[in-house]
Amino acid sequence: MSQRSYILDLTRWIAALLVVSGHIRSFLFEDYRSQDANLLEKAFYFITGFGHQAVIIFFVLSGYLIGKTVINQFKNGAFILNKYLVSRITRIYIVLIPALLFTYLIDKAGIFIDKDGIYKTYNQIISLQVNPSSRLGFNYFICSLFMLQNIWLPVFGSNEPLWSLSPEFIYYLLILLFAYIPFVKKYLFKIIAILLAIAFFFILPSYILKYFLIWICGLIPYFIHIKKISLSYLVIFGFIGSLVFSRIYSMDEMDFINAISFSLLIAIANDKKLLNMRFNFSKKLASFSYSLYLIHFPLSLFIIVFTNRFLTPSIKINLNLYSLLIYFAILIIVYIISYLFARITEYHTEFIRKNFMNLIH
Repeated sequence: MSQRSYILDLTRWIAALLVVSGHIRSFLFEDYRSQDANLLEKAFYFITGFGHQAVIIFFVLSGYLIGKTVINQFKNGAFILNKYLVSRITRIYIVLIPALLFTYLIDKAGIFIDKDGIYKTYNQIISLQVNPSSRLGFNYFICSLFMLQNIWLPVFGSNEPLWSLSPEFIYYLLILLFAYIPFVKKYLFKIIAILLAIAFFFILPSYILKYFLIWICGLIPYFIHIKKISLSYLVIFGFIGSLVFSRIYSMDEMDFINAISFSLLIAIANDKKLLNMRFNFSKKLASFSYSLYLIHFPLSLFIIVFTNRFLTPSIKINLNLYSLLIYFAILIIVYIISYLFARITEYHTEFIRKNFMNLIH
């Protein structure tokens, strides 16, 4: 494994952990009140509040991995459209379809045992849109299945993180146009590609365009390689500083600064081999981050509603040692179930992809 691969795996599982830990905290604990919080509470809320920054990191990671691959294939004349589409579609749908079915079943179970109206009209949880029980219809399912969530209808059920899949899928198509334009030789095709790209910018919602600029920041390491040790330290401290600053001061501009600083962090890593590791902890945790991302929200919500109904108060409770034990217990359960979910879905991506390619040839 190279140094760069290790950094990518490390940041991927840490970003996933930040998203999950923040969502569980938003269900379980009271919203942050600075005037009443002690130092430990401030630290806990601060650390578990990096979920938005983690999503920015996911977009940059995707932009780097997908964008680099597409550009290299066009550059070498090796790009094959059907192979690219099969690769992207199998990667997304081998987890998405089971995740949507999982969301339906676990939301229905949660609604059945919910005594506080969390799934209906109650709006006590800031990370959960009002009335997820009304979003379990077939039209919402189809909308999320075809990447139209938050474009046509809201996300399916309680699964709020699904919002990021629709822009992600659109970026897979946009990068084709932007990579195609410099390498196509026929001017007619070049003009058509440019017009299509312009049309996308007029049609797409502004938030999707914003995140595309963040996604495309992932290509910075493709063009820039930082080798000086002094600059490397500057990049590391700059990345940490931008994350901390963005938690203190909430500004839209910080999303772009975080994206650029993280892409520069990727640029300082090289492709030299690391020492062989008998067990790569980061690689293992990163291997099911997609499954974790897609099921953790409805799963965490159900566990907390179940715990609140049958075991102990677990919704918007005070932060103390006892509630922290509940918090970490839920976190561990979510990780175990997500790993098992990945074992029957995400881990079979390559097998499904190869068989799908054999079918269309």
